[in-house]
Amino acid sequence: MLQDVVNKLQPEETELWALNTLETMLDAVRFRVDGLRPDLLQERPAGFSLTMVDIISSLRQSEQALAAGLTLALKEANPLVRTSFSAFTRQYVVNPFDELGDFLNARELSLAVIRRLGVKDWERTINDPDLGSRTLRQIILERARNDLTQLKALENLRMALLSSTRPGMRTLYGSDLPDSTR
Repeated sequence: MLQDVVNKLQPEETELWALNTLETMLDAVRFRVDGLRPDLLQERPAGFSLTMVDIISSLRQSEQALAAGLTLALKEANPLVRTSFSAFTRQYVVNPFDELGDFLNARELSLAVIRRLGVKDWERTINDPDLGSRTLRQIILERARNDLTQLKALENLRMALLSSTRPGMRTLYGSDLPDSTR
């Protein structure tokens, strides 16, 4: 009985759901990093294995691969493209906001391609060296699910950073954010 209620509350993972999730991620990521100083974005709070920059860098790398893979899949049959989003490594980032901008630009490219996909295009395949043949539908739905996971991680990191940093030193604005944002 309870599981029936839970199932009704969870959105059905459709192409439209994926597109909405991917679109929403643009503002959601901006909101999570808004006002934080660049050095805070590179800090790893106690109990966390990643920094905000690690997540943003992973998002950027995987989004660039997605944009390239989608474009290639529309040009040729079953191209060889890495789409396993967790396979991307941490990188040192000089300017976290440049990395964020690169992610946002790559996401806009992906969204432009996804919005133009026809019904049959969703069934086109990409051959991933690690995961084998996968449809664009599978890849895009996975990307949307991964976005939600990454967004939760960014939110948890933001809260940890804001609660562990000295007052007045948390944001670019020189003052703490209101309690409602923590």
